[in-house]
Amino acid sequence: MQVRKAYREVPYHNFFHCVDVTHATYRFIALVSRAVALTQAERLALMLAALCHDMEHPGPACLPCFLSPCGRLP
Repeated sequence: MQVRKAYREVPYHNFFHCVDVTHATYRFIALVSRAVALTQAERLALMLAALCHDMEHPGPACLPCFLSPCGRLP
């Protein structure tokens, strides 16, 4: 299955969010590489998790949490 096809056309949890999270994960790995010893398998697992974390997400289930005051931390 292609990753792109597994992401729905929803307002937030879409393929563009996937790319954003995957890029951020890559940057985090690069930034901590001197301080944290990650194996190649761990790096691969992190990148795959970032890539696939919201596949088939219906979208609106979590949106109210992001938009309402009750979803914010004190």
